[in-house]
Amino acid sequence: MSALLQLTDFGVALRREARAPREIVTGVTMSLAPGECCALLGESGAGKTTLLLALAGLLPGWERAVRPAARWVVQGRAVFCVDGHTQVLPIAAAALRGRGMAFLPQDPGSGLDPAQSALHAVREMLDASAQPQRAADLLARLGLDASTHRLRTHELSVGMAQRVQIAATLATQPRLLMLDEPTSALDRRSAAALATLLRELMADGLALLVATHDAAFARRLGGSVQFLSAGRVVEQAPPHEWFAGPRHSVARATQTALAQLQHVSVHFGARHALQDCNLTVAEGEIIAVLGPSGAGKTTLLSVLAGMVPPTTGSLRWRESEWETGAARNPISSAHGASAATEREHLRRVRRVFQDPLGSLNPRVPVLQTLLDARLSLCGGTRSAALDAAERMLELVGLPTIGLETLPGQLSAGQRQRLGLARALITEPDLLLADEPVAALDPLASAALFRLVAAERQRRGMAAVLVLHDPAPVAALADRYMVLDAGRCVDGGAAAQLAASAHPLTRALCALSEG
Repeated sequence: MSALLQLTDFGVALRREARAPREIVTGVTMSLAPGECCALLGESGAGKTTLLLALAGLLPGWERAVRPAARWVVQGRAVFCVDGHTQVLPIAAAALRGRGMAFLPQDPGSGLDPAQSALHAVREMLDASAQPQRAADLLARLGLDASTHRLRTHELSVGMAQRVQIAATLATQPRLLMLDEPTSALDRRSAAALATLLRELMADGLALLVATHDAAFARRLGGSVQFLSAGRVVEQAPPHEWFAGPRHSVARATQTALAQLQHVSVHFGARHALQDCNLTVAEGEIIAVLGPSGAGKTTLLSVLAGMVPPTTGSLRWRESEWETGAARNPISSAHGASAATEREHLRRVRRVFQDPLGSLNPRVPVLQTLLDARLSLCGGTRSAALDAAERMLELVGLPTIGLETLPGQLSAGQRQRLGLARALITEPDLLLADEPVAALDPLASAALFRLVAAERQRRGMAAVLVLHDPAPVAALADRYMVLDAGRCVDGGAAAQLAASAHPLTRALCALSEG
């Protein structure tokens, strides 16, 4: 399939009077075909916005032939081919912008007319042949219901204004869309809804070039990644390789970590359950933890959950840190944190235990188990919680179970699925699951793995899964790590698990195949 956008050694420099040009972006090469996405990641000032502005023809004065005090100089070659029109910079942007190519700046709300309603701002961008209902549909897909449609754009929050401008841009039905930090003012749910909508449009042929700091959003889009530092592409890779662990030091430093273990050891008396363990869990990442019984896998999850303090080393959550040898969890309200902080942490980090019966209250029926988790940690009405509970039971494969059934009346597999439903009903950021499918048949196991993958795709949820069976790892996870006697002895991209040269990993894979 021919490319919509082709860059060859493309760059942008700023020339001031007689001084030598200062390169802002240099040496970018990429190809975007219909239905493809490329995410531009990198720290602030790396050149992402400059690159998009140059491609959109919006750098002031760069096309002038005269020599002003300062002007932009475009280097290399950029070729657009949109709706049968092939153009080369510098005339491409003017010829194609609004006729197949669209650009959305980082502060989209500033482009809205404050006298317009949100709905009218989108409707005026529709093609004459388009149904007027399409404007309302686009807003609804981005989480803006009818109650917001008549609000003037100056009455909208920043996040709402951002979604209105995104809807207005999508209303033009571009074939090539360039977005600059489209989730900067969005909450996680709104960002996930935007990613879902963009993926559906990509399936219809939309090509997407996105500059973003939001690695979880980039992961949900599923396209290739180019990481910029000081104006240069220092790393590029397919998404499964980049998110498995970027190689460049600057790229690694900018990944958004939900939890990070640094040189963590845990001692229970004379027994060393974990020894010098390092692990970073990024937003939207799935990590599989393998190893023989007694290797320290469950202890690892307990440390990540904040249930066991490290004897040495530190655990850092996104909102706080548990320092070396701390005897208490800083998130606990019993040790200085507010009740709201503790509740929010419990909502965001959810644990699924290996022994589901032992983790469920034997006197609390199925429905109340889910309602208690939802209402106590998420709030809301009982009616909304009931809807969420019934939906979650269906997702985990328990749609016909009696809602007044007690945990002791369930099979081991049903209890395991109930434990997962109780964890997922709060829509956590990080799921910690200890052998979540040990009591399930292969079909039920595959269904639950698909559910975890869907939650990652929908909301950017991360997960650390302790597994005995390496078979599903390559299809499910981004990375794997192998523990033995409390130490991490092997790890890497999940796709490379079967090719590992470590004897324990090879033995685990051989047992799975046998």
